Amino acid sequence: MAPSMRARSPLRLALFVGVVASSMAPALAADAQPTALPSVDVIKVEGTLDRPLLGFVNGMLDDASARGATVVLELDSAGGIGQGAVGLADRIAGMPVPVIVWVGPIPARASGGAMLLMLASSLASVAPGSQTGPLDPVDLLHPDAAVPGLDARIDGWLRARGRTVDRTREDEALDAAQALRYQFAEVAYPSVLDLLNGIDGRTVPTASGPAVLHTHIASTEAEAQAGQGVSIRFGELGPVRRVEHAVATPTMICKGRMTEDALAITDASGKALTQRKPSSELAMHLLIYQERPDVKAVCHAHPPHGTAFAVAGLPIDQPILSEVILTLGCVPLAAYGTPSTDELTEAMRPLVKHHNALLMANHGAVCYGADVWKAFFKMETMEHFARIQLVAELLGGPRVLPRVEVDKLLD
Repeated sequence: MAPSMRARSPLRLALFVGVVASSMAPALAADAQPTALPSVDVIKVEGTLDRPLLGFVNGMLDDASARGATVVLELDSAGGIGQGAVGLADRIAGMPVPVIVWVGPIPARASGGAMLLMLASSLASVAPGSQTGPLDPVDLLHPDAAVPGLDARIDGWLRARGRTVDRTREDEALDAAQALRYQFAEVAYPSVLDLLNGIDGRTVPTASGPAVLHTHIASTEAEAQAGQGVSIRFGELGPVRRVEHAVATPTMICKGRMTEDALAITDASGKALTQRKPSSELAMHLLIYQERPDVKAVCHAHPPHGTAFAVAGLPIDQPILSEVILTLGCVPLAAYGTPSTDELTEAMRPLVKHHNALLMANHGAVCYGADVWKAFFKMETMEHFARIQLVAELLGGPRVLPRVEVDKLLD
């Protein structure tokens, strides 16, 4: 699923600034301009540096690099999960275009892995009232784990930028004045607009050599017509994509004795975001979420009567009980696939969109719905129905409702 990107509200000032919104990141459509103006992409980097946010920022950097745009990262983050922030800092250090990091607006902070972005940038800036540091821990999930070679990497970034920083202070929480004093930041501005006007004409280092910043914002119509401004694009990760995570039962644990803190948390791709390893069946759940945007919870189990039908190679699809017809529908049988492999998910794929519960041959059952309780109740209904149908078979076979009666229920 591609990350979404939305424009922030245009600043209501008498400024001639081109602001572009797009529903798909990182591609952004250019505003029409009387003359070709220098481009500046202002990217909001807010919250934990996890995979969705890192993927969005990297995509935006790809786009800016291709267009030769100057980048401003508007940073407010307490750090990252895993070592993704280290990779992003490496990416920033290797960018052929200027990447300016501004910690703001107040009370923004750049701690942990987020502080690395300042150290790797072409120019680091802070807003008065912001916080820089501490650098440790770089990984919020593994605070005691050291990142191999990180010190040498930081020194390499600083050396390439020609910067001298008092690294003895990097594990302190510094205010803006201290960040400037110890050279973690080079300039301070209260807003992005002040920053852009203040650094215009400044020469900064990039991986492709020194670059002169052209970031002046036209404040009169004459300046705009004379091509003396810039085209600014504001981008941030949309709220839906930002919160796309999954909570799953972990592997190798008794479900009856599981507590809330034992749950595993993953991103939308299934990568674990905590130390708990998710169930090996997670791919099945993610497939259902992908195929059914209306689904918000998936329940997979091995109920004895329902699983008996799956082992026998039988779907649960006879119209016997009105309750089941109205609340569950038929439960088809997906062909056997080795658990935890693509064979299983591919066997399920053509059925997911058309049903709310499935049996998996020689495996078990899965039900899904708008929330956890609805998914669970579907599983309960399916198991109850399977037991009734099995007993009915022992008594000579169930009496199936005729089509006309089914149609009356559905009408």
